[in-house]
Amino acid sequence: MGLFTARQRTAAAVALACFTLTVMAGCSSTVGSATPSPTATATAPLAVTIPMPDIGPSPTTPPLAPEEKERQRVAAQDALWGTVVATFPDAQRPVVTFTDYVTDDNRVDVRSECFAAAGLKVETGSNADGVVLSVSAQPTNEAEAVSAFVCDAGHPSEPFPLPNDAVLSWVYDYLTQFLAPCYAANGVEYPAPPTKADFVAQWPNQNWFPSIRDQLGIAQEEAIYEACPMAN
Repeated sequence: MGLFTARQRTAAAVALACFTLTVMAGCSSTVGSATPSPTATATAPLAVTIPMPDIGPSPTTPPLAPEEKERQRVAAQDALWGTVVATFPDAQRPVVTFTDYVTDDNRVDVRSECFAAAGLKVETGSNADGVVLSVSAQPTNEAEAVSAFVCDAGHPSEPFPLPNDAVLSWVYDYLTQFLAPCYAANGVEYPAPPTKADFVAQWPNQNWFPSIRDQLGIAQEEAIYEACPMAN
């Protein structure tokens, strides 16, 4: 659904049973003497899951009509320019030629090449494996800010349809009936959710979303993300 922007994680399915303890034991013997069996050991799971409630399949959001997609692209470009003039009020807006949308596969390369050609300093964001996932320009003056705008506006990401009320209602059920209780089963605290009506009406400014960020160690966080997956 593309609804979630805080760690980008998906799962192929929701686990339906709790983790079990792994017990390892063994014994041996020799003629005329007995060798004590090793003490049985148990490894506690880092995270537990809960059964998935029956909330039905996720509804789909209709794709954007071409004219609405273009309207959103132009609006996003206007917003980008707004960030430039907020710092440099006298900047002159250049004409930007739009060719095509960047994709997840080429976004970093396309924008990096544009920034490099403009002589801009860039900042990259990488995952734990060192794979670059994002790139952004770091302008230091008006001319550089305008150049960065040209690169960003000329190579935008494709607009996506906003979730409708049916989708948001399903998301609310998923969060309140599975994700948040699953986090709670692992000792994660989170504030009480709003009503479903408020959640839907105020999205994406509903000011509530269950999260485990910065509450636990990395290993346990990873285990909980696996045990309590977000919806696809």
